Amino acid sequence: MQKIYWGVNQGLPAGAFIERIDGEFIPWTELKKELDERAIIQCPRIIPPGSVVVLNPFHGKENWVVDIQNQKGYIIGSVWIGGNPLNNWSQDGMVRIGKSVSDTEWTVYQTLARYSDGSYRIIESLV
Repeated sequence: MQKIYWGVNQGLPAGAFIERIDGEFIPWTELKKELDERAIIQCPRIIPPGSVVVLNPFHGKENWVVDIQNQKGYIIGSVWIGGNPLNNWSQDGMVRIGKSVSDTEWTVYQTLARYSDGSYRIIESLV
């Protein structure tokens, strides 16, 4: 199991770094493919097939959030990389799938861990 963290929060490009800021970096194009094909598909009752992750700004900060977009183009969920929105954004290196209700309220559906082969395994399911 690897701990990964969102690079943008640390002044890096969109993508994730593994274990530490100067560790291996997963660029957005690769990370997006992993999240689309190996992470968000693990929540099929809530995230419809064909949905994808997209980068969006947040309060003027480019590429700050990772949202889930359905095939019709609507934002239906969120992905948090490294931080736990339900625990004051503590950094634990896990990936969470859920939905931002507002700037201060979130619902987490699943917590996943990334493995060195680029796979994601569910650690906790809340749905």
